[in-house]
Amino acid sequence: MLANLDREIPDHQLLYQQASAVNPQLQSLRAEVAAGRSAYESERARRYPILSGELEAAAYERGTPTRDQYRATLNLRVPLYDGGQTDAALQRAAAEVVAREARLAKGEQALRQQALDLVQELEALKVRRVAARQRMQYRDLYLERSRALYELEVRTDLGDAMTQLSDAQWQEARADFQMALAWARLDALLGRLVQSQTETNKP
Repeated sequence: MLANLDREIPDHQLLYQQASAVNPQLQSLRAEVAAGRSAYESERARRYPILSGELEAAAYERGTPTRDQYRATLNLRVPLYDGGQTDAALQRAAAEVVAREARLAKGEQALRQQALDLVQELEALKVRRVAARQRMQYRDLYLERSRALYELEVRTDLGDAMTQLSDAQWQEARADFQMALAWARLDALLGRLVQSQTETNKP
């Protein structure tokens, strides 16, 4: 027995949003993009003057007029010329940001396509399960009819009817199994644990 096969199929955009929030690969790529942007801003900041300050406090056993107990110092560093090193580092950092953003966009597109394919597969399997169930019901009725005619010695196609019923049962089980696998892939996409039938039936 397979559980939860008749769940409501989500919209692929909603599925993508939920999967995107928990996907470890996308989380890693987003962190790389953020780190790259921070590195770019750091390199760009090197082009501007830097003002820093220092405060000193001292205590002396002997007080003299030439010694200051408190001292404040301001330092201004103005980059004038570095042989183009700053510009080159800035260009490298910008190129790295673009490359990381491209990898992130590629990962997002792949996940979006995966969500769409999975939803379409579930929709198709839903239709296939309905058709398999109807075929199974028809073959079951046909078998009962063939059994009755066989007992009346009117027709002798009971064996054929049993074979067709077995095929219908296999088709229905196959459709259910494929649907269960598709739902398991969706749960995995969302980071959910796939529960067995035994675990699902626990009170």
